[in-house]
Amino acid sequence: MTSAGSLGFRAPPLDDYRRQVDELFAALQSGDEAAAWRFKWEHPRFNDKTLPDVQAATLDLSDAQTVIARA
Repeated sequence: MTSAGSLGFRAPPLDDYRRQVDELFAALQSGDEAAAWRFKWEHPRFNDKTLPDVQAATLDLSDAQTVIARA
């Protein structure tokens, strides 16, 4: 129930987030530089790191989940 004046918020279905995570992780694994930049800017582990640090890191699906959740 929304209050008067509230815009309300409908989050996308959870499957949409799962698809985004899978796509981001696949892109990172394939060497996509744009995906690496997303990890660089949106994953707290890489705040003080360089893009080569991201590319050299061992990352897993939970790291992609973190990026999508923070976005």
